[in-house]
Amino acid sequence: MAFAAASALVSAESILALTPVAIKKTPVDPLSVLWSRILSSASIGWAVTSDTKLNHDEQVSAVALGGTNLLHVASSYESFRHLPAGQAMSLLYTFPLWNLVFGALFVGDRISSRDYGLMAVATLGAVILNTDPAHAAMQKTPQGGDVNTPWGIAMGLLMAMTESGMHTLLHKMNWLDPAKAVWVVNSSAGAWLLVLVLLQSAIFGSSSLPAWRGAPSDFLWLTVFHGVTLFSGYWLRFYAIPRLSTVTFSILSYAGLIAAFVFGLLFLGERPGWMSVLGIALIIGSGALLQMGDSSNNEKSHN
Repeated sequence: MAFAAASALVSAESILALTPVAIKKTPVDPLSVLWSRILSSASIGWAVTSDTKLNHDEQVSAVALGGTNLLHVASSYESFRHLPAGQAMSLLYTFPLWNLVFGALFVGDRISSRDYGLMAVATLGAVILNTDPAHAAMQKTPQGGDVNTPWGIAMGLLMAMTESGMHTLLHKMNWLDPAKAVWVVNSSAGAWLLVLVLLQSAIFGSSSLPAWRGAPSDFLWLTVFHGVTLFSGYWLRFYAIPRLSTVTFSILSYAGLIAAFVFGLLFLGERPGWMSVLGIALIIGSGALLQMGDSSNNEKSHN
């Protein structure tokens, strides 16, 4: 089961790494992007799950998950809109380290100082990977996007922390049906978004809402893309959460970072240099050492 969950997570992170490419390539306004990804994933999750009932505790968690997910999606879009892809990805991939912190604080995970240290080295590898001068020189913000570094950094950190927040909440819920988790997370986020849009319209008027940008075909393409990649990616990720330790889940999440560089190379013309090799080596080396320690701890717990 652990191997299947690990394989699912590596596949999930690789699939989800396509999202920044789609955002950069599709000229659709932010609000439409949010509705596109939330409604497509929520609809598919509801259609395929075998459990659509929520008890009281699950309802409370659903509200928290939806709000956290909406913050994550919004901050992700803003970070990638105002920063080059590598800088935004570097901030996002501090979330494995936050996973350990939040797991220890809110779930009761036993995280050793060795685990923190090795995960910090992996995080350093992610920073080196994303700040490679040869790679950074090729990165561009989306067409028409404004470079706003302080805002982009703030949104990048929020993006990472909300990613870890969702992991922590789902880890506590221990839902074994990933389709249920996808449905709950996205439908709750959609409810939050609807309330916020109605409030904004009531207080400031409908003219305060973002104007439609992009052709209907762009929105349709993006919705299909979100339905396929985000649902499958999050289904695989949510399958892995209750089946992997926080340490294993977190280090394997770096597969998405490596995949993002491959996709940047293939679709965005980005060219990493020798520092990228160093960054990847730090991530893989730290991951191997973390897994050795995690496997040893699991064996001790079974004996």
